[in-house]
Amino acid sequence: MGTTLSVLYLDGDTAQLAHVGDSRIYRLRGTELEQLSIDHSLVAEQLRQGLITAEEARNSQLRNILLQAVGLKDKIDLFLLRQPLLDGDLFLLCSDGLSDMLDDEQIGALLRQKGAVQQTAGQLIAAAMAAGGRDNISVVVLKIED
Repeated sequence: MGTTLSVLYLDGDTAQLAHVGDSRIYRLRGTELEQLSIDHSLVAEQLRQGLITAEEARNSQLRNILLQAVGLKDKIDLFLLRQPLLDGDLFLLCSDGLSDMLDDEQIGALLRQKGAVQQTAGQLIAAAMAAGGRDNISVVVLKIED
């Protein structure tokens, strides 16, 4: 039994990320959505190595096989990243219950809408549920403001 972990730690004008598994951390800066974390799954590794296409990855029956997760092994290799913060940055931490149901274009469109972060989080969950909601859907949305 294993679980994923996605951590966003704000330290002054810097965001520090720690991640393992297939949950994700995204940042919307201006209008550009970027996945900051990497997926620690078999299919994501196959995609990174060029063994399969993005379309094959989306439709693979092996998508939920994790290579790294908390509890699978005594030692894990955390993905660590440090990023500068800018006023207006919007961060999304989410489980694969969201990212499996909505593609990055759909996620970005919802994050670009104006509104409170609580409202945005609710809209993301509702959209994932409407798309089939086959897994648990966890969402945290955080906006950086001066």
